[in-house]
Amino acid sequence: MITDELILRSLQGETKAAEAKALREWRAQNPANEERYQQVVRLWEMRRLMEPYLQVQGAAAPSAQEITDRASAFDRGAVEFEAGFAASSDEARRRFSTPVRLALAATLASLLIGAGILGYVTGRKGTRSTFGPIELITAATEMSSLSLADGSVVRLAPQSWLRVEITDTSRTAFLDGRAFFAVEHDPTRPFRVSSEAGEVVVLGTRFDLETRSGDLQLIVVDGAVGLAAGGQSVEVKAGQISRLGNDGRLELQSIEAPYTQLGWMEDFVAFEATPLREVVRELETRYDLDIEIGDSALGAQTVTSWSVNRSPQEILTAVCLALGATCTVSDTLNTINRSSRPR
Repeated sequence: MITDELILRSLQGETKAAEAKALREWRAQNPANEERYQQVVRLWEMRRLMEPYLQVQGAAAPSAQEITDRASAFDRGAVEFEAGFAASSDEARRRFSTPVRLALAATLASLLIGAGILGYVTGRKGTRSTFGPIELITAATEMSSLSLADGSVVRLAPQSWLRVEITDTSRTAFLDGRAFFAVEHDPTRPFRVSSEAGEVVVLGTRFDLETRSGDLQLIVVDGAVGLAAGGQSVEVKAGQISRLGNDGRLELQSIEAPYTQLGWMEDFVAFEATPLREVVRELETRYDLDIEIGDSALGAQTVTSWSVNRSPQEILTAVCLALGATCTVSDTLNTINRSSRPR
């Protein structure tokens, strides 16, 4: 059986002749196998590219957990880049600004963890862990961002309470207030969010849910969400908003750009297997940008990432790195094209 670990060992020249032959035959069997191989190659190349920025002064390279912990701390404003990460040369420092270096490092870590690769390159086995419940409460002027054990991401609005439990068999949350969810797709474990007013069930999507004192509003950005409230059930699709009216009936309305209704999130951005063309449309609307994609095939590629307090240029740079694309950023027109570097 061909595994990502075998592909990684081949990239390091550690495979035996029989393994190398099996890998070549597997790649030739069908396009899907070759695409997976190229994905691992791109991730491996990104790791090598980012290695200078993932070094700790006077110590070994940080572990996956250390990288993500530092990235989370940076998002909370708790640490600066110089506190832990340092580029290995003056040239490296000139290539990327301090925020961009950490944004790229965090993006790389999330990509490799999501692909089950970072556990191998750091000497750790990739396993799905079971964590205890997580509970968050925000004050009147406070917001919080949380990456869950299943890869989903939540942005919690001010004056809100959230409790989440992720296990190997279930994903459940309880909400009083408002939160934006970017849910990792998992058909075996629907993600359920319960509240006083009703319950939503999703497999993998992006949505905003507000529920206070029996009132409820659901905005779906991507995918579809099953909503049960007031003794009724309805499927709310991308570009739709549903409210529980004063008469106890669920109202359903279409809106052209749902993310324009989410200004409360400020500079929080989260994508979950979102096609690049949709990513671009959202960034153009939210940040008043003009972004051009080089070809339609590139626009169909999907992006999974999230960030807080990053500039639009930093977000675009991270997206291009994730896709193995080239990104030209300017004040007027931003372009995304396929990399001319041969694979």
